[in-house]
Amino acid sequence: MVLPVVAAGLLYWWKPSWVAGGLAAGFVAAGLAAAGVLPWGFGPLSILAGVLSSVLASRIDRALPKSVEGAWERSRPKTVAWAMLALLMLVQLSRLSAFMTDRDSTWASTFPPVEFTVTHMCMASYVHAADLSRQNDPNLYDTKHYPNFGLTEAEEIPTSVAGLQPYLDDSFHYPPPFLLLPRTWLAVSNDYLVIRSIWFAIQILTFVAFAVLLALWIGGSAGAWSLWMLPLVLASMPTMFNLQFGQIHLFTIWTTMAAMLAFEVKRPVLGGVLLAGGIASKLFPGILVLYMVFQKRWRDLAWTTLFGAVFAGLSLAVTGRTPFAQFFGYTLPRLLSGEAFSFVTDPLVITTNLSVPGMVWKLDLLGVEGASAWLGPTSTVYTVLILIATWYAARLDVDRVGRVQLWLALLILASLRSALVPIYGVAPVLWLMTLELDSVDSRKGLIGFALSWVFVSSVPPAPSPVVTIALYTVALVAMLYWVVRPLRSRADEKRT
Repeated sequence: MVLPVVAAGLLYWWKPSWVAGGLAAGFVAAGLAAAGVLPWGFGPLSILAGVLSSVLASRIDRALPKSVEGAWERSRPKTVAWAMLALLMLVQLSRLSAFMTDRDSTWASTFPPVEFTVTHMCMASYVHAADLSRQNDPNLYDTKHYPNFGLTEAEEIPTSVAGLQPYLDDSFHYPPPFLLLPRTWLAVSNDYLVIRSIWFAIQILTFVAFAVLLALWIGGSAGAWSLWMLPLVLASMPTMFNLQFGQIHLFTIWTTMAAMLAFEVKRPVLGGVLLAGGIASKLFPGILVLYMVFQKRWRDLAWTTLFGAVFAGLSLAVTGRTPFAQFFGYTLPRLLSGEAFSFVTDPLVITTNLSVPGMVWKLDLLGVEGASAWLGPTSTVYTVLILIATWYAARLDVDRVGRVQLWLALLILASLRSALVPIYGVAPVLWLMTLELDSVDSRKGLIGFALSWVFVSSVPPAPSPVVTIALYTVALVAMLYWVVRPLRSRADEKRT
């Protein structure tokens, strides 16, 4: 559908008429279909797409801000560069959409050369745990239910969800209220392939909608840079892996950011719902509760506590008391000690791990005897540093973009405490970097920004584990630089 949309856009640019654009797009698509270049059905569908895009184009003058008008005359290189980014995003997400709706189209996955990245799906463990909970399993966190511990094979694990078994791999470590989400999926459909397609679409649409909303709220050049760089964030491999795996990570990040924005604009009820939901999904958003405690924002904390209790009550009603008892008595101690990640033995997983405490596994792989035993103490030290950073951030007097940067930075720092942070954990860092681009005001800084972006978002594993460890350690240092960068005092002045 790229061809009719581009054709309509070019026609509107040349002659502002939705009729001309629609007809041009339709004739282009129908002509190519008739010539056998495209499937026959592409012609009629593209005519519709062309007409719709042209109608939208006819309303652009009233929808876009005045600052966008005349962009071509002011800076053709920037206009062309952004157009290329937008088309890259369109191609990347279109091909991934093809894979997410047709599992046989493996060519369209994020990185087809590596089979693991094609077949792996984090969300499979969510659906499997929800299936176990509706069957009243005595311990849905038990390692026997998940193949990654090596105790059983995926083919030997029973499931009542159609199409799920081939994707069983990851174990489930989330709080019981999180089960409300996959239980909702199962209420809609018992077909895993249908669920993954719907969740993929929801993730893309909601993240883009909020990212645009946040950029407009920030305003000024900082908001503009964040908006214009959004296509590159979406087209990057970490974001695409997050969407393809069905991982809840990015969804949790943006909903927690939305909670803080809701509090900021005096919508405490909405903020309480979103923040409580984020904490129920992954525990690390709780760092922003501490942030608000330091700022004595008792009303916002009260609403968050209330809806946390509501989610817990709903979870008790839907799943019963057993998951709570097993989470606090069995899973949480194993998470804190690192035992829950004892399945991490693959050298590729260890060397590409971007967790801060997970660095000890790399030392163990390099031959430092007993290094893996340092996981607990390292996590404790890093936790103390996060708490100090949160206290410091809560004391800063900053403007809008500064507050947004601090919220996102604290969330990322807290997420890096996990013993295992795969490549999808980089996506929020790239989003944060777009919010910081406005403050990069030198050529040297821009070069550093570009190199950091390329290195963090697309550094490949090397044949040698030692080289891979070196590459990903540099990537982690670059990530930490951009994450820690907002933790400095900023003048509380209106940005222009």
